[in-house]
Parts: sequence; structure tokens; C-alpha cells
Amino acid sequence: MNAADASDGEIAVAQLYTNVPSPIASIIADTVQPDSEMNRVFQFLSSQTRPKRTGKNGKEGLPETIDDTIEYMAPIYEVLMTWPETFDQEITARWKGSSAKGHTAAQRLGRWYQQLLSFEGAHGLALQERLKVVVGENLGATYAKASDCAGDGWLSAAEAARTLGIRPDRIVAAVAAGQMEGHQHNSGFGHTHTMVPAAKIHEIAEHRSDLMTAKAAMELLGVSKKQFALLVECGAVKESPRAVRSPLIDGRFSRTTLLATVQKIAGQSMLDARKDQNTVSFKEISLRKTTDRTALFETYRSIFDGDLQPVNAQLDLALGEFQFQVSDVRSLLSRSSVEAMTAQDVSRITGWKHECVTHWCKEGFLPAVRSQRGALKVWLIDIKDLCEFQSKYLVVADLARRQGTSSRAILSACRKAGIATVGCKEVGTTSRGHLLEASALIGLIRSASD
Repeated sequence: MNAADASDGEIAVAQLYTNVPSPIASIIADTVQPDSEMNRVFQFLSSQTRPKRTGKNGKEGLPETIDDTIEYMAPIYEVLMTWPETFDQEITARWKGSSAKGHTAAQRLGRWYQQLLSFEGAHGLALQERLKVVVGENLGATYAKASDCAGDGWLSAAEAARTLGIRPDRIVAAVAAGQMEGHQHNSGFGHTHTMVPAAKIHEIAEHRSDLMTAKAAMELLGVSKKQFALLVECGAVKESPRAVRSPLIDGRFSRTTLLATVQKIAGQSMLDARKDQNTVSFKEISLRKTTDRTALFETYRSIFDGDLQPVNAQLDLALGEFQFQVSDVRSLLSRSSVEAMTAQDVSRITGWKHECVTHWCKEGFLPAVRSQRGALKVWLIDIKDLCEFQSKYLVVADLARRQGTSSRAILSACRKAGIATVGCKEVGTTSRGHLLEASALIGLIRSASD
């Protein structure tokens, strides 16, 4: 076969494909790393330089023969080997030859500009930087000028989005909603130009690297999704304050804080624990061990506060792998369960109607916390609070039973004496659960004695 010497452009392109330093690599991008988008960049440079038979730019098909390939690659050699003059001329010709009006590259260059901005590889980014220089300095593109101003430190939404690794429309929406600092102006062609401070973007980038999603935090701690939700619910694991989180940050949990907490727990480990003692891992301390959520929450908080210490915890292990003495965990779970009673327990012990007890809990007469045992939502009442309730109030039903009369008669006597009851629950045309304040009865007795 007849062979012809390769041109300088052909040799340089071949060097790029074989990852060998070439003149093009040193001119366009200061790198010799493979660029996965190189084929797309070459296709862009070639097909956009000449029209298809249909008259539409960018519709040139791929070459099928050697002669087609030689013709197809010719514009690429001219652009790359005479960098940046030929590419600058292409940009200028497209800008001045555009039928669109406006002062931005997006308006004047249209689809060609959009396709160029879709590249993320080293060579595509080099073309984008050159485009910015040409249209900003020589053609008066206001958007490119603003984003290239070195004095004021502002970035376009597209540049900021590339820095953060997010979509530009998120930045545009955040500035439009007043959630972050920035400037916006609309062109006559409906294009919104958004500029944001570079310093703010760098600050957000640092926060994004530290804040994690719930899934990432769960994996870091080595716990299940359900257990992680319980840790958040009881306050052992706290979210980063919403006030300091940018709308451009998806994560809610600080990696630094979580790691510091795990290291603190590990540092309190009991190194002299016996090897033969029974232990349970942190990830096993869940609702499978108890149905008392309050007791479980107290156990979690004791671990995170340092009151319940692990056994031989190692820093290279996740929190879920930390071991705790079974006796300590069981003692804490059972002790917490004894200290609190459900509304059903109180009803059974005192003889009060269950609906009256829950009503007093809801209205705040009987201090209680809303919790869950198993699948049931319950009111939990501390024994101390129950004793204080009984010293402060007299249940009318109890008083009537002791006096051998009816609640209705007691209520009638109270009305005549000008004593009002509290805490009653209206049920249709009747009421139940009346309470008498002990202080009111004491005052009545004193006035009668006087």
C-alpha cells in the first residue's frame, strides 16, 4: 500500500490517544492524563466548522473511510496546532455572524456555546476558558466579564456549580429566593444571569465536605437505619443547626462532630475488663432488647454522655462494633423502666379511669411524656410526678367514694361553697375527671374555722 508521511497534527493527536506528552497537551491543557471526552471534543471542533448538506451546523456525520477521516480531522489540526489564534477567530466569526442580539455568549452563540459548556474534561475546560477570555475581553460579553473580574471575586452560577459539584439551577434558585448572597439580572431574551461571591462558594464547599447525609452518617457509625433514627430522636446524635446550613448543602450531620464523639466514647473504654464476661455490641442495643423506648433512649444518652462505658473499644472500629457489659446495659434498661409508669399502669393502681388519666396528661395537670412501647404510643409518668399530683389535687370520684356519696353531690356542694373544680373532660352532656385543688379546700376550712 502507498504510505504518506503523517503531518505534525496527526502525530500530535496520536500522541494524545497513546497518553504521550505532545505539543497539543502543553498548549491546551497542562496535563498528560487521559481525557475520556477527547473524542467528543474532536467531533465538536470538526463538525461545527462546516455545514451539513441540510445546512444545519453540527450535523456532520462520522467518517466511514480513510479519505473521509483525513478530511474530517483537517479542521482539528488547524485549531490545535495554531492555538489559540484559529479558535479565537472561530469564536469571533460566530459572535459577529450571529443573527441573535444581546451581550452574552449564551445569547450570541446559542447551541454552539451550550455544547461547549457541556464538556468536563481537561481539553474541553481549556476551550471554555479560552472562550471566556475572547468574549469577555475582546467582544464585550458582560456575563463573561463579570465572572472574570479578579478584583471583586464573583463567580457565575455555572462556575460556582462546577466548584460545588451541583446543578447551576440550584444556585440560581437560592439567590432568587434570597437564601444566599448574589446578583441577578435578566436579559431581553429571558436568560437570567446569576453571580455569587467566590468566598461564599469556597465556604460552602468546606461545609459540604464536612456535612453528611443521614445515610452516610449511619454508615460511618456502623448502625442500622432504625437505630440511627432512634439516636436522632433521643438527641444523642444532633443535626447541624439549620441556620448555619446553606440551601446548597444536602448533608445534615457533621462528620467532624460524629468522629470526635466516637473517639470520646472509645477513650473512656474500660481496658481492664475481663475477657470472659458477657458483652453486647452497640448495634444490638435496640428495640429488640426492650420495648421501652424511654429506657432505650436513656441508655443511648448514658453511652454518649460517658456514664455507660464500652469494653476494650478500639479507635479503628465503628461505634456499632463497640462492646458493652450485658449486666450494665440490662441494669440501665430495667432501672429506667421502673422509674416510669404508663397511663394504663396508673389507672390500674389508682382505680382512676384510663381516659381521665390520659386527659390530665394532655392538659398538663399530670406531668408526663409522650413515648412509644413497641407499636403503641403511650404516656409515661414518673412516680415522683404522680406523688406530687396526688398531693396537689383531690380526685372528686375518690372523695365521693370515701364519703359514701356520689360525685354529683360533691360537685353540688362545691358550687354552693364557691369552689371550682379543674381538669374535667366533657363527654357529650356529661363530664368526668373533676379535680379539686387541695389549696382551695384548705382555704375553705380556714374560713369556716374563723
